[in-house]
Amino acid sequence: MKYSNKTYINIIAICFFAVIIGLFSSCKKNNNVPAASYQDGAYFLVPQVKSTSGVSPVIRHFTKNYSFYFLGDSTILKDTIWLPQVRILGNVSDHDRTLKISVVDTGTTAIAGKHYKLLNYIIPAGSFVSKKLGVEVYRTADLGNNTLKLMLRLEPNTDFPALMVGNSISYDNNYFTGDTYTINISNKLIEPPYWEAFVDKGLGEFSTVKYQFIVDVLPVYFGTNPDTSIDLANYVVVYQSRLSDALEAYNNAHPNDKLKDENGNEIYF
Repeated sequence: MKYSNKTYINIIAICFFAVIIGLFSSCKKNNNVPAASYQDGAYFLVPQVKSTSGVSPVIRHFTKNYSFYFLGDSTILKDTIWLPQVRILGNVSDHDRTLKISVVDTGTTAIAGKHYKLLNYIIPAGSFVSKKLGVEVYRTADLGNNTLKLMLRLEPNTDFPALMVGNSISYDNNYFTGDTYTINISNKLIEPPYWEAFVDKGLGEFSTVKYQFIVDVLPVYFGTNPDTSIDLANYVVVYQSRLSDALEAYNNAHPNDKLKDENGNEIYF
């Protein structure tokens, strides 16, 4: 059977529209794309320390080392650790709203009521950011030389139902955002989370004796608060010079007993 050119064109047009209709019909039946969510959410916001390198930024920025050692008074049995600022995704409200911060059981070794206490956490009316968020920690006899871990997570609740999963960097590359935060609680000198990034800048490998020497000479408590890493980045050359001079003076005064770490290795800067 022969068809005119006009007939061919009509057949092609009919087929084309049939395909288009089929596609629309298929999309309508199998639309698995979730609708956009406009629910309010909350997340930790931590300024990025751009000068550090060689260590996972998530570990550095979402970890705080706390030690009662730095209080300098063994009779102090309670203190408050401050968490990063929490910001909201969504609109401000005309009333205070509650944040839900829960403990991640997996990995947490600190015991609620014995080693720590979570406090009340709110976003004030008319604000996009939280008030200061604290965790009460206790110096207990069993703390000893142990380091206890407290892992926290922002959870959805009635006021902030959106689920904010994971940690990432902000669009302007200046902040890290996340839903988890870890606190290491101790009663001793513990390695700061930022130390590894500055091993090759004069500090060398970590040791508790070396850290104690640094505290005595400067004194600067590297890593006890994430913000102090900025000081370390900006002044590490100055610190290294001062520490080298102090170490040389110590070793000259103790020629037969130069400063060594807990493993018997001679300390250097």
